[in-house]
Amino acid sequence: MSSLISLVAFVLFVGFIIGLIKPSLVKMPNRKRSSAIFLGGFLALVVVSAVLGGTEGSQHVAKNDSTKVPVEPVKKVFKYGDKSLKEYRNELKETRHKIVANYVEFKGLPASANDAFYACMSEFTFSKDGELQLNQVLGWCFNDYERDPESLN
Repeated sequence: MSSLISLVAFVLFVGFIIGLIKPSLVKMPNRKRSSAIFLGGFLALVVVSAVLGGTEGSQHVAKNDSTKVPVEPVKKVFKYGDKSLKEYRNELKETRHKIVANYVEFKGLPASANDAFYACMSEFTFSKDGELQLNQVLGWCFNDYERDPESLN
């Protein structure tokens, strides 16, 4: 529809130009009347085309403008990373299990790895310096787990 209106508007504009040069070619008695009719018709059709085309274009833009906002996953945090190995050793057994479970969840490992990591940590608590941070010691357990998950048992 808008292309038909645009085509008629173009013909009216060409008629306006020809009417300015020689009004008799467009069957008009004088330049004033030729200019008024052809220029008025041209401008009216341009406005109609803009109104009709503008609503279609804005709907089209609105459909394509809806971009998806990337949702960042919630980053898991290991809450006990700053504890020392000595502090870990002094915690209750249930608390130590919670610390290891929190680390396993932080790394995105299956819950079945909790016991293996707890065994690894138990070994390191007695064989390593008490001033080491849990992040570092559990990192060693994680590296062993990545190489061979059965090695921690």
